[in-house]
Amino acid sequence: MITKIVFAVLFGFGLLFLFLYLKDNVFSLTTTVNDGSEVVDFSNINSSVETRGGSTTRLPNTLNTLDGKELSDSPIRSNENSVKLSEEFFEISNNSDLFSVFYDSPTGNVTITLYGTDTAQARVAAEQFILAELPYSRDDWCSTQAIVTTNEFENPRWSGINLGFSFCPGSIAL
Repeated sequence: MITKIVFAVLFGFGLLFLFLYLKDNVFSLTTTVNDGSEVVDFSNINSSVETRGGSTTRLPNTLNTLDGKELSDSPIRSNENSVKLSEEFFEISNNSDLFSVFYDSPTGNVTITLYGTDTAQARVAAEQFILAELPYSRDDWCSTQAIVTTNEFENPRWSGINLGFSFCPGSIAL
C-alpha cells in the first residue's frame, strides 16, 4: 500500500514537472522571423511587442511594427473591401479563393491566409491586393508584424509557418 502511495506522489510530481516544462518550452507563443534575426512575442497581446531591441508599445489604431513606425489602421477600417467581422476584427479581401487578409485592431496584427495549392500564386495575389488597396509601401509592410501563412488542408508543407512577403528580407522563397 505504501508503495502505491509513493508511486502516486512521484507520478504526480512527474506530471507537474512535465506540465511546467511544456508550458515554458512548447506552448510559448514566440516565433522567429524567417531569417532568424527577430523574435516576436505575441504572448502579451495588450499592445506590447517583444523584439530583439527591447519592447515597444504601439499607439491605439496603429499597425504593429518592428521598428516603431506609426502606421494608422484607418485605411483598413475604411476600405470599401473591409468587412467588420466583430467589434474590432476586420477582413479585407477581394479574392477569397486565393487569400484573406484579417486585421485585429486591439493587437494591431495583420494576418494573411493563403488558399489553394499554389501558395506562391496566392501570396503574389495577396501582395498585389494590399499594395494596391492600402496606402502602405513595401517598406511599411516589411516593418509590420504581419503573418503570411496557409493552413494544413491547403498546403501542409507551409502550414503554420510565417512565409513573409516575397519583397521583404527574410521571407521564404516559394
